[in-house]
Amino acid sequence: MAGNEGVSLVVPEGFDSYGRLLHHLGDGQRWAAVAPSYLRPGVDPYPYPFPEPVTMVEGDMGPTLVDALVPLLAAATANPRQCHFGLWTGWGALRSHSVLYMRPSGRSPVSALRSRREIRRRERVRRRSEAPLYAFLEACPVQPWWGGRDMLLFDGPIDAVTTIGAPFDGQIRRRSPQWWWPADRNWFVATEIDYPWTYVGGPTALIDSIVAAATLEAVRVRSSDLW
Repeated sequence: MAGNEGVSLVVPEGFDSYGRLLHHLGDGQRWAAVAPSYLRPGVDPYPYPFPEPVTMVEGDMGPTLVDALVPLLAAATANPRQCHFGLWTGWGALRSHSVLYMRPSGRSPVSALRSRREIRRRERVRRRSEAPLYAFLEACPVQPWWGGRDMLLFDGPIDAVTTIGAPFDGQIRRRSPQWWWPADRNWFVATEIDYPWTYVGGPTALIDSIVAAATLEAVRVRSSDLW
């Protein structure tokens, strides 16, 4: 599925065009102002380490970028209702975790006991509500990939990408998948867990639309480029 180095190590070869889509930085910051060198084609090794605003977006496109991509990708496939996704198994939020109970300081033993009981009750409610999600994750097939990056595989319509995530504070904290492609394989989106950008391979018209979008920061690359 992948080549030996550079762009082709992350996204499959054989597409008409490729683009490197840089993840949105926080507080409305733009790569052009914060780290413009990453907007160059990847013919030379990329500058490393990444500057501080960039490190915060490694491995995850974020909801805003995903939502901006959905209509562009949907228009570039005949199968928007049949897509495949791959999500790295190593994200900690994908695992059900236990809670450490401690006696609240400054409270009477009776009050502390009531508090611990309430915490346990809430934890039981949380676990029941999250059980279907973790049952789904456990049922997903796993695809080994290079560097120990095992991927959970699952299917759905293209807009199902907006529902991927893990429970947090009663809601779903969204996370973009590492792999994302339609049944007709007309494009492929790849977000390597250590990169603050995402590669898209597909028709030239699709890459044109991504590079031209005013809300996105993207650069054309070749499958043979270093990054």
